Formats: sequence, structure tokens, C-alpha cells
Amino acid sequence: MSKTVSSVVCETNQILGKNQENVFFHSLYRLPNEYSRSFVRTAHSTSPIQICAVFSAQGNDTLSAMALQEAMKNLHAIVNQVEMRSVLDFESFSAQVTTALNNVICNMSLANNQAPLRVSMTMAIIEGDTLRIISIGNTKALLYRGGRLISLTEEQTQAHSYVQMGVIPKEAEATHPDRNTLTQYLGRFPQEGPILPEKKVHMKLCDGDEIILLGTGITQGLKPQMIGALVAKPTQPETKASELVSLAMQMGTNYGLTAAVMLIESTLILPGDANLMGAAAPVAAVPTPVAPIDGTRVAPTLSQEDVLADNVEENGNDESDVSRVSEEDEGKEKKKRLMKNILIPICIFAACFLIGFGGMYVLFNAGHWKDSKVTTEPTVNTNDVMNQVMYSLGDSTPLYVEESLESNILLYLTRGEAVTMLATNASFSKVITSSGVTGYCITAMISAEDPTIGETLPIMEADPTPASITEQSETAPTDTLPSETTLPPVTSEETTVPSTDASVPTDPSNTEPSTSPSETTAPTTEPSEPTTTAPSETTTASTEEI
Repeated sequence: MSKTVSSVVCETNQILGKNQENVFFHSLYRLPNEYSRSFVRTAHSTSPIQICAVFSAQGNDTLSAMALQEAMKNLHAIVNQVEMRSVLDFESFSAQVTTALNNVICNMSLANNQAPLRVSMTMAIIEGDTLRIISIGNTKALLYRGGRLISLTEEQTQAHSYVQMGVIPKEAEATHPDRNTLTQYLGRFPQEGPILPEKKVHMKLCDGDEIILLGTGITQGLKPQMIGALVAKPTQPETKASELVSLAMQMGTNYGLTAAVMLIESTLILPGDANLMGAAAPVAAVPTPVAPIDGTRVAPTLSQEDVLADNVEENGNDESDVSRVSEEDEGKEKKKRLMKNILIPICIFAACFLIGFGGMYVLFNAGHWKDSKVTTEPTVNTNDVMNQVMYSLGDSTPLYVEESLESNILLYLTRGEAVTMLATNASFSKVITSSGVTGYCITAMISAEDPTIGETLPIMEADPTPASITEQSETAPTDTLPSETTLPPVTSEETTVPSTDASVPTDPSNTEPSTSPSETTAPTTEPSEPTTTAPSETTTASTEEI
């Protein structure tokens, strides 16, 4: 659990029609009779669950204030139930708070002729040393850690959605007319859609962290640089909260002036110390910041006898004071003994469980570790396999980049393809192909003997040449016959005459058809009369000249 010092300041709204605000502060909240003055509270707490929230309502001033009062009452009842538990079910708590408060606001609106009411809420929940945030609307939560101011929420407004979509720049959001138009809020009816909190933060706290919750007036009236410079000052939480409100008022903001600052003094508080600190530092109930009353707080440097003596001198009642202090000490000793009696057996049980579980895990997995060690041994290079020619035993034998079936495949080896082995082990062999590609293939997929030796090619049973190609090949010599007979020169009449007689048809009627195709088409099956006659005349002329 965490030890915290928290302070809150909530000023009265001074402008009609602007946001009405209220604050839930360690089970306290602003009552109607306190609206005429500033609401200022400071608290020291070591409770296992600590809750602080800021609310801001848009609508009619009186109706908004009444709606916030009803919301505070319901939240107070829910928190009282949660604080009695040792562990917080955050998801269930978040849904319960959102649903209950939304119903309160909606019922208030229906009871007043459906007057519009829209409420923003930012809640900080400290569970032990863990911080959680629930944010709806445009109130804000910040974290100051290590000199840095970190925003834990984003505004759920129409203008901010424009910034997220890139419609307008971030600098234009502050002056955009839709800056106060909420996209998510309490008071949302079912027909308007579900309520979706902007963010649920889950983070571990550190000593010295400061959580700041701000109302709408401060977030819109002060720049982030101004807030960061003020929070960075080494002052107490009540001073920072008051200065934030005062600075916003100086900048001209007269509404939405709510600031809550929670300082994490320590995140390592034992249950016994928590009870002591809780009794010594009650929540202050005065309107101005006051220091916590120490009462009977025991200083760590004083002995028990010195404390008893001081109490006797201050109060003048020896017997009553001594008996009261003795009872308190006895009660603390009982609690310490009880904690020891509970924690020591738990620690022993946990240690025995871890030792037994670890031993059984090692015992049952030793064999697997040995096998994995054998299979993951690096490739062993031997002189026997170096530069040995191996052959692929099947088609599509993969060649991998690395010694793993999950690695990329360089190429596939065909059946009988030769490779040179560079190294091998039981699973993979490193080889190089004839084209110079080096990779790894499965050892069982290669062999020193060529699997294709002795194999014969299948005998072709039929001619695969198409019929059209056969017919063209048969007619090709005939088509070239006229060109072959006309090109060589004929030296004697005896050789020319027989060819002429053979080419001339016996029937005179068939001469005309045979001559006509030869004049128009070059390739023919029979030589035409003009073709054979021309060489004969040329030959005769040559003979006569001789």
C-alpha cells in the first residue's frame, strides 16, 4: 500500500451558464451549504484503496449542481463497499461506477423535462502501489515524475477528434468553437450509444510521484507549460493546488476552478504502520489547509518510556494515559505476531513449492535437453566426406539456405543431379552444385551412387508428329521439283525433250487448266508447259549458236 498526502481546492462558479464542478476526495465531497465559500481539504492516508475524482457538469446551473450532489451520494455508497475489500476488481468497479452515475444524471434530466445534462469525470484510484485512471469528457489527469509532466488522459471533445483526424492543427484546438462539445459524457441515453471511457491507465507508482486532477477551467485557462512550471516547485500539495486555482483566476478564468494534488510519499508501507499512520493523520475537515494533528504519534528516535513520560506530563493523568498506551502497544504486538505467524508459513510453503517444481521440471526435461543438444550440434567437417560427389535420389530435392527445414529454399535438385559434399551430419549435408550454389540438403536425400544408372528411356510407341506436319513434309519435295528442273542449264536436246513430253498432258482439253495454276501459284505438284518450254528454247538457241 501507499502513503499519500492529498489536497484539493474547489472554487465556486462565478459565471452563469458555465460548468458547475464538484470533487470526491477520500469519501468527502462538497455539500450545498459549502457553495458560498472555497472547498479546501487536506488528508494523509495509507488506506489500501484511495479514490479521488473531479466532476464538471454542463447545463443549467441549479440542475447541474443538484445532479452532481446525487452523483456524489451514489459514488460515496459504492466507495464504502469497495474500501471494505482487500482486492479491487477494477473492471467490475469501473462498469459499476459508470453505469450508476450515468443513470443518476439521466434520471435527473428526465425529471426536469429532459433538460440537457452532460457531466465529465476523471477518477484516480490508488490500489496499493498501482494507479488506475477512469476518464470521461474533458476533465484531466496529469502525472509529475522525475521533473516531467505527463498527461494521463485526452479530452473527449469534437475539437480534439478533429486534431486526431488531422483536420485542424493542435494549436487551433484551444480556440475551436467545438472545444466544449463532448463526444463522451455521463448523462448519455441508450439511443445515443454506449459510454466509452477515454483511457484506463494501469501503472506502478514510485516514491515522489504526484497525481494532479484538474477541472475544465484550469485546463482551458492555463497552458501546459504554466502548469508544469508550477507543479515543479518543491512545495506541499495544498500549496500547489491553491496556486493552480489562483493562477487560473489571475488569467481571467472564473469557472471550473478545481485542482486536486496527490503526493506519493512512500509505496512500501506495512499493515501495522498503516494503522498507526491512519490513526495519527485523520482527514482534516476545516475549510483552510491545516497541518495534521500528531496526537500520540511515536517518534522513531524515542523509547517507549520517554513517550509515556511525555504523555503523563502533558495530560496529568498517569494511570489512564499509561493504560491507553500500553493497550495500543499490546495490540500492535499482537498484530505483528499474527502477521509473522501468517507470513512465515506462506513463505516456507512457497519456497518448498518452487524447489519441488523446479526439481521435477529438471528431472522430466533432462532427456529432452540432451536430445536437443545432440540435434543442434554444429556441422562436423570430416576428410572422408570432403569433396565427395553425391547424387540426388529424387526429383525436387530442396536445397536450403541453413540447416533447418524452416529456412528458405535456394533451388530444387533433379533425380541423379550431381553435387559435391562439403560437410555432413546426421540430418543435413552441406553441398555445392555444379553451378556453384552452396546450401544444405537432407542427408537421406543424397547418395554416393547415381540412381539413374541402368535406367532406360521409355520407347516411343507412336509417331508424335501431327498429321498436318507430315503432309507438308511429303509435298515439300514435289513443290520444289519445278524450281530444281528449271535452274540447272540443259546442254542437250535429248534430255529436254523427254521432260517436255512427260509434262505435256495427253488430253488437249486438260492443257488449259494445268497452265493457269502454274502462272499464278509458284509451288505445284506437276511442272507446267510454259516452265518446261522456256528452258528448251533456251537450250536450242544455245545449240544453234554453237
